[in-house]
Amino acid sequence: MRNPSSEDLSLIRSVVLFYMVENYYSVVCMLCTVYIFLQAFAIPGPAVLAVLMSALFGGWYGAIMSMTCSVIGSGICYTLFKLVGSPILNKFFASGVAKLRRQIQSNKDNIFFYFLFLRITPILPNWFINISSGNLGIGFSTFVFGTIFGLIPNAVILARAGVEIATIGQANGGLKFDIYRALGLVGIGLLALLPVVLKHKYKSI
Repeated sequence: MRNPSSEDLSLIRSVVLFYMVENYYSVVCMLCTVYIFLQAFAIPGPAVLAVLMSALFGGWYGAIMSMTCSVIGSGICYTLFKLVGSPILNKFFASGVAKLRRQIQSNKDNIFFYFLFLRITPILPNWFINISSGNLGIGFSTFVFGTIFGLIPNAVILARAGVEIATIGQANGGLKFDIYRALGLVGIGLLALLPVVLKHKYKSI
């Protein structure tokens, strides 16, 4: 299934706005429920909803709403896979989990900044981080706060796309892969990793 284009999202926005006239709170609850459900069960689609939320409610409100739903859904996913998801990880993602476990072990003294780096950069998909973190020794508080701060750059980018859709009905490039967006996230992620590098450097002196 292809990603929706900016024209598709503009049309969806018009339909949702029509229903919001008489069912505002029901629509808001539905959007948040669907977002949290998708995030909790690692189903693709939250990024599209994040853009739609900003197109409907404005950049700031849309970004805050999508981030809140993302943190809640990610926390549910973390908890579910920590409690009952280990067999799934071992069967379908054994090599990826093993590799990530080695990386986390080598950065356990700076786990928050390393986790923040993973969250910001597109090196690993967010759904994989959500399902594996609870089984890799990452504490829930580290997971939650790393998720909150790590989502900010991408949330801002998606909110901007939503605002463009709302204002002109089109966002050039839609939700397609954007090399500048990817490079920007990598750059921010490297800044998050800087404390880890500096700590290792001064520890060796």
